[in-house]
Amino acid sequence: MFAEINNEFLKTKLGFDVVIWVVVAKQANIEKVQELSLNKLEVPRYEWKNRSKDEKSQKIFNILKTKKFVLLLDDIWERLDLTELGVPHPNGEDNLSKLIFTTRFEDVCHVMEAHKHVKEECLAPDEALSLFRMKVGEDTFNSHPEIPTLAIEIVKECKGLPLALITIGRAMADKKTPQRWDRAAQVLKTYPSTFSGMEDQVFAILAFNYNCLSNDAIKSCFLYCSMFPSDYEILEDELIELWIGEGLLIGSYDIQRARNQGYDIIESLKVPCLLESAESEKHVKMHDMIHDMALWLTTKTEEKKKKVVIKERARMLESRDFAEWKDAQMISLRDIDRISLFDRSVAGPKVPSFQNLDTLFLRRSSMDEIPSGFLEKMPLVRVLNLSYNYRLGMCWQVHQLVNLEYLNMSFTSMKAWSIGGLKKLRCSILNFAHLKEIDQTLISSLSFLQLFSMHGGSHHQLELRLFDQIREDNNILCGGKKASLEELESLEYINEISIIVPSDISVRKLLNSYKLQSCIRKLHLQCCNNMISLELPFDSNSGKNGLKKIQAEQNWWDGLQWEDEAIKQRFISFFMPSEYMDLYHVLGYGY
Repeated sequence: MFAEINNEFLKTKLGFDVVIWVVVAKQANIEKVQELSLNKLEVPRYEWKNRSKDEKSQKIFNILKTKKFVLLLDDIWERLDLTELGVPHPNGEDNLSKLIFTTRFEDVCHVMEAHKHVKEECLAPDEALSLFRMKVGEDTFNSHPEIPTLAIEIVKECKGLPLALITIGRAMADKKTPQRWDRAAQVLKTYPSTFSGMEDQVFAILAFNYNCLSNDAIKSCFLYCSMFPSDYEILEDELIELWIGEGLLIGSYDIQRARNQGYDIIESLKVPCLLESAESEKHVKMHDMIHDMALWLTTKTEEKKKKVVIKERARMLESRDFAEWKDAQMISLRDIDRISLFDRSVAGPKVPSFQNLDTLFLRRSSMDEIPSGFLEKMPLVRVLNLSYNYRLGMCWQVHQLVNLEYLNMSFTSMKAWSIGGLKKLRCSILNFAHLKEIDQTLISSLSFLQLFSMHGGSHHQLELRLFDQIREDNNILCGGKKASLEELESLEYINEISIIVPSDISVRKLLNSYKLQSCIRKLHLQCCNNMISLELPFDSNSGKNGLKKIQAEQNWWDGLQWEDEAIKQRFISFFMPSEYMDLYHVLGYGY
């Protein structure tokens, strides 16, 4: 890009006396930049060779102070001191000189005190096709009537990234049959790293930003994002909870500290554009090519080499699929209609064996139940994510995963919670689930539990009405599900809870417990018609840690009595009326 800008300035000048273009790159060396600048200024070598850095600085300053100049600094990785470089500061109305620089990192714009930031966006579809067509060449592009259509498919896979468009366009320049173009399109959709030039000319370059991340924790968190589909909008809280479950965060045994670290990591990944803010609030996403690069790094980085399997949109997965994945350490399955364990070779079911598997995502499937035996031979699994399987009502095998530390069954139709054998479980997430019962003493048996989340009620309206009828028992947790608040309070390591509380007695018990109060993140007060006159003891302690959401009926909220107006104002930002919990919230967005 800067080459074109430099050429334009050299051709037209645009009123500038001097145009200097210097590629700075990662290891910025002031003297190297000075010498490049002196060469551009056509200063004889003998005048600055073997001179000190300060002398070179003074030489550059004396030349530029009387001129109107434009300095193009390409690929800055950190702050450059213009005074040390010898460049007069292009500030003020009297100085019409300009400094223009490119950087991979937004924070460099701030430390360089840039007056204007311009983010280079990916190309629009028509621009992308035009660039790709130029690199392919008109002769090849028009060599067969099917090639332009196939070219559009290939361009879509590049998602507007110029580097990918140029590399792939050059690779296709000598391909003149539709069969070769169709093959190329399929390779890019399934195994992009095997496409000619992708590793060394695209992924290796994109990986510069990854390699410059400040520590291994951030790198591991970035690579973990590849478990989600490319361009998929990931809820930040869900991502951080997974990082906690995997033990990727330093503060994983202090949930609030770990969350704060997680938010910092997300921001640090946004700076070099390894993650992007999504359209939905509190969501992030990963560009297609960045996603492919992350998968490539996951399998290529020797010290953290993993076998990752990602499968999306399949009508059925069979025994032969699982046989190919037997060595996988991380598996992500999404939009799967059915899993069949039937094996023709044995004329019956064959239980798959995943002896190395650490992490399993099985999300957004159409299955009513997980086939018997599917989870049987996964002895090392620590993270199991079954969320958004709306029809999934049975999974009796979860209790067999004795090493499980993270379990997410949100947005499922599970009727019972059979996890009695999960002694190592640290994170249990059951938001918007259909659970009708949690056996008494089950929660208290999870001695290492740190995070318990069961907010939002049920995503089934009949279940909401059921809760309205079951409020007889004192100190009940989650409306008729038998488990009690005392069980949560008895857990030694619990430090974050998001729960449904269905009665005024339960509320009083909750808020009379200093331990539970300090753990509350999201509090769902369901069916609170009888609590309209309740003087709820919200005080400064109630929200001192991680409180983010209070959900209840608006009339009840309006009738609450407060210690003082300041506390009321503090809690207003946390409140969400039950009446307005529309589909946006039911699907988890911003909740």
